[in-house]
Amino acid sequence: MSNAEWFAAHVLPHEAALRAWLAARFPSVPDHDDITQEAFTRVLRQRERGEVQSAKALLFTAARNLALDRLRRRRASPEVAITDFGESCVLESTPDAAAAIAFFAWPRATAPDASRLYSTSAGGFERAVLDDGSVVELNGSTRLRVDFVRGERRVALLAGEAHFTVVPDATRPFVISPPHALDGVFLPWGAKGVP
Repeated sequence: MSNAEWFAAHVLPHEAALRAWLAARFPSVPDHDDITQEAFTRVLRQRERGEVQSAKALLFTAARNLALDRLRRRRASPEVAITDFGESCVLESTPDAAAAIAFFAWPRATAPDASRLYSTSAGGFERAVLDDGSVVELNGSTRLRVDFVRGERRVALLAGEAHFTVVPDATRPFVISPPHALDGVFLPWGAKGVP
């Protein structure tokens, strides 16, 4: 029996059950389709190495391990959801080629005037380490823009809730805006609220 015939007879009939199980067991893991395809690949590789006793058991075990791995990686290194390039990514109608290349080649995280947008979905939670070493924890449905410029570290809480652990820097105060986001919030040393 060829691999294609074996796959169609022993693995493919479990696809719908696997997708439903992934959605029920790992709802917070994105890309169930990718996990399913990778699990198929792992089952076929095992078949090429030798006999597979239970294709269904191997398929579900591989999918579980892949989903758990994605959860571990996501917890170990939270991702920045969106990078804010300002008003527009268009530099100008006739840009200097060197300036255009430098703008896009310069690492945004280490640029002296870096600007980033962090966000979480409803019910989510993210912890991010900012470029200066400060830590921000975002609750669900939160949007936050961070602008680090030469004279200050400016944070705009656009929606939701966030908790900050700020690294003190007397030369670059940590500025939080808008002021209504500061109701009942303790500002750390070197931080101030601005209108």
